[in-house]
Amino acid sequence: MKIPLPKSGERVAILSPSSPIDVAADYPDVRFNCLMFGWEPELMPHLNERAGFLAGPDEHRAGDLNEAFANQEIRGAFAVRGGYGAMRILERVDWSQLKRDPKPILGFSDITALHLAAFAQGVPSLHGPNIGSRLSEFSMEGLRRAFQTEPVGEIPGATTRLHGGTATGKLIGGNLAVLTSLVGTKWLPSLAGCILCLEDVNEAPYRVDRLLTQLMMAGSLKGVAGITFGQFTEAGSEDETRMIDVLAERTHSLGVPVLANLQFGHVRDNATIPFGVQGEITKDGRLLSTESPF
Repeated sequence: MKIPLPKSGERVAILSPSSPIDVAADYPDVRFNCLMFGWEPELMPHLNERAGFLAGPDEHRAGDLNEAFANQEIRGAFAVRGGYGAMRILERVDWSQLKRDPKPILGFSDITALHLAAFAQGVPSLHGPNIGSRLSEFSMEGLRRAFQTEPVGEIPGATTRLHGGTATGKLIGGNLAVLTSLVGTKWLPSLAGCILCLEDVNEAPYRVDRLLTQLMMAGSLKGVAGITFGQFTEAGSEDETRMIDVLAERTHSLGVPVLANLQFGHVRDNATIPFGVQGEITKDGRLLSTESPF
């Protein structure tokens, strides 16, 4: 499935399906980022709400997303920030409406839950900076490359090849902890035949080991075509090589190509990866996005 490319002058929904936003800090960046693409930001009705660690009650956050999907004049659903809470609204969202009128979801971190739900509907999405972020030139250029009808091509990074080989398949994934939290639910789609892209923040190597082990024991990684790891930031005081060792050891038995240190995740320079479209791990250890979602 392809989705219509949001054009200059068209409206895009600005919402927070997870944690509350900082109005003073986030609004200027939202408006600036939309201005750079010519989009008109549509601030959803419950954007400014707060309910503890959530951006308002579940029904309100889900309602904003449903309105964004149902309104034909809105051509994208862009998250201001992540945090926590997106998985709580999955049951309340009319995902069939997104399939009837596909439009891009943009965001990362906790927005992984929405990417996986869209993937299950066959609708591509964009794993990239949240629209409320102050974007670096690198991140802005990554968004420009993603919002076009030509494939993104190579996903940048000082790539480390953990296990060799080549692979092709649809790109999907996101935040490792969020994805793993959906194991045992209907919201984790089959990953067989896919190239899995994973990142995380504030997870020590032993916790990353535990998350990957859970995925393996649950059978969730059975049949994956390949795995690419982004950045694992704020992982504690352990040597950085310990994380690489964990990623390599835990994925060795899968017998698929595995790359690490790609430039996506909880970092200022955060590459945008189209999900739900074809990608490739090359013989020389690069990750390519070979199909545009638009």
